Amino acid sequence: MIRDGSTIHLRNGSRKLLQVLMRESPNVVTKDRLESLLWGEDRPDRDLLRTHIYELRKSIDGDYPLKFVQTVPKVGYRIVDPELGP
Repeated sequence: MIRDGSTIHLRNGSRKLLQVLMRESPNVVTKDRLESLLWGEDRPDRDLLRTHIYELRKSIDGDYPLKFVQTVPKVGYRIVDPELGP
């Protein structure tokens, strides 16, 4: 992935997560659906999803003032174009 001319390298889990969120953008993807798409029937505990979200945010949003990854409380996550808004 490239952001503002800089190449961003993602770990496999973060890359898969980003692919799902981008494919569904700008819709919200529920936590359950993300876990199902990423891990199928072999779902890990919720902390692993949170870990991947944290890594993804750290990688693609970092110190940028505009953020791509959004949390929708009690529902899930989504990717939005920060210039266009929610």
